[in-house]
Amino acid sequence: MQRTLNLIFLLGLLILPQFSFGIEGSSTSAFAGDDLHIRGTSVKTWQKAPGDYVMEFDDEFTLEFGDNEARSNKAVVWLKTQKTEFRGSVNQEYQATIYLSGRVSVYKGKANLAAGVEFAEPTINGAEALVVKFTVPGEVFITAEKRFEEDITGGQLYQQAIAAVGSIIPAPRATPRYEPPKPEKDADDEAGRPKKGKSTGLFGADKKAAAAEQAVVLLPKKPEFRYPVNVSGIAGHKPVIERTEQTSEDGLAVATVTGRFYIWQRQGDEKPPIEFQADSAVLFYRTGKEDSNTPTETEEAGFSAAERIVAVYLRGNIVMTEGQRLIRADEMYYDFDHKQGLAVNATLRNFDQSREIPIYVHAKKLRQISEDKFTGENVVITNSEFYMPQFRTEASKIIITDKTNLALPGKAPGDSLYEAKLYNVKMKLDQNTIFYWPYMRSNLNRSDIPIKRARTGYDSDFGMTVETEWHQARLFGYKEPPGQTSEFLLDYYSEHGAGTGTEVEYKNDDSFGNISAFFIYDKGKDELSRDRESEPPRPERGRVRAQHRQFLEYDWQLTLEMSYLSDENYMESFHREEYNIGKEQETLVHLKRIKDNWGFAMLGKARINDSSDVLEERPSGEFHLAGQSLFDGKMTLYSDSELGSLRQRISNTRSINLPGDHFTFASHRTELDMPLSSGPIKFVPFAAAMFGYDDRAGFDRSILTAQGGQNDESTAAIGEAGVRGSTQFWKTDPTIKSRFWDINGIRHIVKPNFTAVFYKETETAVEQRDKVNLGLSQVWQTKRGPAGKQRIVDWMRLDLDYTWVPNPSELLRADRFMWNKSFVPFRTMAVPGMINSDLSELGFEDYGIGRDSISADYIWRLSDMTTLYSDSVYDVKGANIEQFGVGFSQTRWPNLTYYLSSRYIRSTDIDGEQGSHVLTFGTTYKLSARYTVLYSQQYDTDYGKNMNTCVGLIRRYHRLYYGFTFNYDETLDRTTVMLSIWPEGVKELALGSRRYMGIGNTHVEE
Repeated sequence: MQRTLNLIFLLGLLILPQFSFGIEGSSTSAFAGDDLHIRGTSVKTWQKAPGDYVMEFDDEFTLEFGDNEARSNKAVVWLKTQKTEFRGSVNQEYQATIYLSGRVSVYKGKANLAAGVEFAEPTINGAEALVVKFTVPGEVFITAEKRFEEDITGGQLYQQAIAAVGSIIPAPRATPRYEPPKPEKDADDEAGRPKKGKSTGLFGADKKAAAAEQAVVLLPKKPEFRYPVNVSGIAGHKPVIERTEQTSEDGLAVATVTGRFYIWQRQGDEKPPIEFQADSAVLFYRTGKEDSNTPTETEEAGFSAAERIVAVYLRGNIVMTEGQRLIRADEMYYDFDHKQGLAVNATLRNFDQSREIPIYVHAKKLRQISEDKFTGENVVITNSEFYMPQFRTEASKIIITDKTNLALPGKAPGDSLYEAKLYNVKMKLDQNTIFYWPYMRSNLNRSDIPIKRARTGYDSDFGMTVETEWHQARLFGYKEPPGQTSEFLLDYYSEHGAGTGTEVEYKNDDSFGNISAFFIYDKGKDELSRDRESEPPRPERGRVRAQHRQFLEYDWQLTLEMSYLSDENYMESFHREEYNIGKEQETLVHLKRIKDNWGFAMLGKARINDSSDVLEERPSGEFHLAGQSLFDGKMTLYSDSELGSLRQRISNTRSINLPGDHFTFASHRTELDMPLSSGPIKFVPFAAAMFGYDDRAGFDRSILTAQGGQNDESTAAIGEAGVRGSTQFWKTDPTIKSRFWDINGIRHIVKPNFTAVFYKETETAVEQRDKVNLGLSQVWQTKRGPAGKQRIVDWMRLDLDYTWVPNPSELLRADRFMWNKSFVPFRTMAVPGMINSDLSELGFEDYGIGRDSISADYIWRLSDMTTLYSDSVYDVKGANIEQFGVGFSQTRWPNLTYYLSSRYIRSTDIDGEQGSHVLTFGTTYKLSARYTVLYSQQYDTDYGKNMNTCVGLIRRYHRLYYGFTFNYDETLDRTTVMLSIWPEGVKELALGSRRYMGIGNTHVEE
C-alpha cells in the first residue's frame, strides 16, 4: 500500500451532455454522445433520494465509455439526476461518480482525444483503487446476472468509497487544448442564433470542444510551502543563541543554542507540526536571498526571515513529537528540508487504544530516511517503559513505515498505524530466549510472530503436555485470502505421543465455514473417567471435520458437513469440551429455504464412521408453515410435514440388534388457533391433528430392547385440543425509596398465564399426557444510577408454575413445564432418542412434564455488585423436593469477588447413593498490587466426596503476569498443574492457560 490513499487517481471530470434513463412527455434529449456501459456479476441498488442512485458491484466490474475501458474487482457507482433545458426541451441527466477497488486497470483508446477525454497515462495496471467523476452524453446500460435492492450505505466497501471520494481535492479547471469555435451569428441576428445549415455548437465538433474545455486531468501536485523553523524558550526562559564564524561543508552558517528550548515547524493545515525539545543544539541555517516559499513577515527568535534554519543537531533529553509519534533520544540530527534524521539511543513510543497499553521501540540507532520511514539497529520492542523490560522482542534491524498521519480507508483521524519489518527476531523473558525467527512483519499493534499460543503443564492422564498453535500463513510464508484465518497445531503428550493438525475458518460475502483436522500416533490409553478406561483400537488416531454454508439465490441455503473419527472414544479423550457441548459429528447435505413465514428443507445424511450410531437419511424433506393468518386474522394456521427414507446404523461396538434396512417415515401436524380477547385477557383456543407413518415396525418402542413388539401398526394419529391465555397489569409507586436497598421508585409488573391441553390417540404406543399449567410471572423494577443518568433495572423477578398431569409417569425427575414441548413428535417415537445421532436429541420422556409439580425461579439484584438467585422443583404427588438451588455472588470493589451456591437434585444415583447435594464456592482475592489468589471448591455432601478443587496464584510484574494453577477433578480422577505467563494486553504471546486473564486489571481475552 502506497503512502497516498489506495493510489487514488481522479481520471477526469468530463462535463459532457449527459444521458437519460427515460424522458416523459415532450421532454426529449437535445444532447447526444457516447454511451456508458457498466457490467458486473452482481449488483445491489439503492435509491438514496429521488433522482439519486447508488449501486454496488461485488465481482468483475467493467466500465466502457467511448473508446476507453476500466476494470476492477469491485465498484461503487453514484448516479445523480440533473436536468438541462435547451430551446424548450428538458433533458434528464446523471452525474456519475465511480469508485473502483481491487486490481484496477484502465485502457485508453486511440479515439480518446477526439472524444474530449483526457487520461494521465495510456494504461494503468494493478492500482488498488481509483475514483472517476464524469458525465455521459449518451445512454447508460447496466448489465448484471444478479440484482438486489438493499441499503448498501452501511457496508465496508461503501465506507471505503466514501473515504476515497472525500479525500479528493477538486483541481483547477484545466486549460483546453484549443479554443472551441464560437457559433457564427447572422448579421441581422443580435441574439446570436445560428445560421441555417450551420453547426449549433452543441453537436459534432463543437460539442466535443465544449467537453474538452471543461476536462480535468490528474490532480496536479500542490506546490510545497516551506514554513520557517521557530526557536523559543520553555517556561519563560529565553534560549541563548550564539552565532559562530564556522560554516558547514554545504556552506551553511552555524549557531549554537543552550538552555532548555523548544523548536518547531509547521507542516501544513492537514499535518501536525514537528516539534523538538532539548538542552542544547547546533543550528545550521542559510543566509542570503529569501526563499520565495518562505514567509517574510515571520521572524524566528534571533533570526531574520532571510536566515532560514535547514537542519539541527540536538543533545540532552531530546523529545521529538509529530502528531501521535513521539521519539526520545540522547543525540539527534534532523534535516528539515529532506525530512531525514538520525537519533542515538532512541525510543519510539506508540499507544494502542484498543488494548490500552503502550508500545515502545528502543533502538541503538534510529534513522529517519524519509518523512514516514524509519530504520533501526539493535532494536527492542516491548509494552514496558522500563530500560530492561522482563518481556520483550529483540531484532538486529527494523524498518518502520509510519502511516499514522495518512487518511486511509477505515481509519479514524488520530489512529496510529505502523508497519514494520524485523530481522533476526528473538522473544525474551528476562535474559532467556524463548523464541527465535529470522524474519517477520508487524504493525506494532499485531505482531506477525508465527506462534499464536503455547501451553505447557502436567496432566495425570496425558503426562507432561506441550500444546502450541501457530499462524499457519506466517509459518509457511503464504498470504491468506481475505476473510480466512488458519492455525497450525503441534502438540506433545508424554503419555500419548506427538500430534499435529490444522484449523481453518473462512467467511465471504455469500458463505462461511471451517475445517479442523488433527492426527496423533497414540501410544497410551484413554482415561475417560475415574472408572472408565479404554485401549485405543489402533495407534493412528485423529479426526477431520469440514463445515460449509453457502447462501444461494432466492433465500436458499446449502450446508455441507463431513466428520471422520478414527474411533469411538477419540473425541471424548482429546476434545472433551467439544464432545460434551459441541455439535454432533455428522456427514450430511442440507438444503433449505426460509422466506416470510414458511420454510422448506431437504436433508441427506450418511455414516462414514463405523463406531457411530447414525440415523441415515436418503434424503428426507420437511415443510413448515408458521403463523399463517386465515379469515382476516380470525384464525392462525401452523403446519409441519416430514417425509423421508431412513436407516438406523448402530455402532460396531454395540450389541443392540436393530433392522438395518431402509424404511419410510412420514409425519404431519396441523394446528389451528383462534386468538380472542376479553378486556385485558388474551386467550387462544387451539386444535391440532397429527398423523404418522412408519413401515419398519410401527410405533413400537420395544424394538430398542429386541423384546419383540406387540404393536405392528405402521400408522398412528393423535388429536389435540387446548387453550392458552395470558394477561398483564402493573402498578407504579414513585414514593418507595431506599438508599440502603438502592431503590428509587418501584414498578410491579404481574403476568398471569395458563395452558390446558388434552390428547386422544389411535394407538397406545403414541399415548400423550394431558396437562394443565398455571403460571405467574412477577417483576419489580426500579431506577438506579446518578441523577440525570438513571436506568431501569429488574430489582426482583419471581416466576411460579403449577402443572397438573392426570395420567402421571412413575419416572421421577425435575420436571418443568415448557409449552413448546407439550407433545412428543412422531419422529422421536419412531426413532427413539436413546439411539445416538438422531435429529432430535431428546428422548420420549424428555418432552412435556411427567408428574404434578410446582416450580419456581427467583432472582434478586441487591445492587450492581450483589445478586441472589434460587430455583426449585417440587413433586406434588411424591411430596418431595426434586430440585433446589440457591446462589449468591458479590463483588467487593476493588479486591474481592466471590460466589457461593448449593444445588440439590433428588432423582439421581451416584454409585448407589441416591440424590446429589453439591456445594460450590469460588473466590478471587487481590492480596496486594502484586498478588492475586483464586480458589474454587465443589463438594458433594450426599456422596461424601470432593468433586473438584482448583487453586491459582497470579503474580503481577510490570506489564507481565505469572500464573500458577493446580486443579484436581475427582469426577474424572484427573490432576492438572499449569504455569502461565502472559504480557498485559497481548494475548497472542501467552504461554500456558489464559483462563484467568481478566484478573489484576488485565483484559478479559478468553
